[in-house]
Amino acid sequence: MKYFRATLIILVAAFTACTSGEQKAAQSMIKQAESQYTQGAYDTAIHLLDSLHTTYPSLVKERKEALALAQEIKLAKSTADSARVAPMLEQSIALLERMHQDFKEVKYPDMPDETILRYKGIDASADTNSPFLDAYLDHDGRLQLIAGCAAPRYQGVEYITVQETAGNTFVASDTIPYDGGRNYRFAVDGRAYERLTLSLEAGVRVAALISDATGDTPIRVTFYNTAGREAQRFMLPDRSRTAVKGCYDYFSTYVSIKDMEDILNKHEQRRTRHYMAD
Repeated sequence: MKYFRATLIILVAAFTACTSGEQKAAQSMIKQAESQYTQGAYDTAIHLLDSLHTTYPSLVKERKEALALAQEIKLAKSTADSARVAPMLEQSIALLERMHQDFKEVKYPDMPDETILRYKGIDASADTNSPFLDAYLDHDGRLQLIAGCAAPRYQGVEYITVQETAGNTFVASDTIPYDGGRNYRFAVDGRAYERLTLSLEAGVRVAALISDATGDTPIRVTFYNTAGREAQRFMLPDRSRTAVKGCYDYFSTYVSIKDMEDILNKHEQRRTRHYMAD
């Protein structure tokens, strides 16, 4: 019995020492987080407090203290972000309004109740017999790129590459198998026409390259068929480049506005929850 009690005492003492050591380490992490917080290093402070939860899951008191501090820091970070974003949002909205003057609303094809934004005076797809890369803003604000070509017979085109020839930099669209929808074909008067509607991701990728290219750098657009063989190629006209860049800039500004509005909305929600909890 005496042996058992002695062993128990030793185990309790060891456990107490271990717990005490963990508590000291946890408190040290909290103090480090507070120090980072006061220096404005919010992300570092939050990371330290998150680490405390996973490192010392049994320390209830310290974890509660860390949670309360983390919530305070997240609110402070959110407040700082919103203060930084608010004036930027106003500037971006004003910029978008100025950009809007370069566009006109036109009826969406086959959808009379919907409209699209097209760069004024430029419709790259108007000449259906020539290859083209057309850009506009869809009825829900998304950037839309459509590539088209014509030939005496169907060529089975499935994707394009857009190459900035001076630096030999290029991007490829997504592969779009013929489906009668995003990739469609039609024939008129013995001539075959094929159209590729790029996904939003591919459209942004292609438009970014065109937008970033210097004005005197030729841009080559190449159509490829199912077997990966070149079907047609053409040099992108300046007017088409202007439309693509204009649409890309408009869309990028629109997306940044939505992102900033999301930051402000999340801050307001966080602030409301914080004061309701108090």
